[in-house]
Amino acid sequence: MVINLGFIFLMGGAFAKHGWLVKIRTITNNGIIHYVLLLVLVAIFILRTFFIKIGIFEPFIAAAFCIFVVLLPITERVRQCLILLGKQSTTMWLVHTFLVVYYFPVFFYGLEYPVLIFVAAVIASLLMSILIDKLYYMTLGQVVK
Repeated sequence: MVINLGFIFLMGGAFAKHGWLVKIRTITNNGIIHYVLLLVLVAIFILRTFFIKIGIFEPFIAAAFCIFVVLLPITERVRQCLILLGKQSTTMWLVHTFLVVYYFPVFFYGLEYPVLIFVAAVIASLLMSILIDKLYYMTLGQVVK
């Protein structure tokens, strides 16, 4: 597992160090490149799934997917949502197990569909995270200042 992830980690470091994503973004300003990259991703995924059963393509699929996601145009509203999720992510991660597994398993798993369970867990964890942050700043946040 470390060997598989090591290649992706090194590629990410090289992309960050040399600014390759910025260079790719300036080259691919038109939307046609996004569709071509998406088609390449789908083709590689189909080849990997149905014809080539070894995992040699997985790092390339992951790298192409990361590049595709980074190159997608993001609206200001989506950017603000991602910033909010980023600020609350640690608390959400710490809280979600308590909510889903210990406190409300009947509610969450009663939704039956994994996508609905995921969306409900994210929303509940986000709301609980915001509440915890508000309580923190009302109590300990005053002391820390």
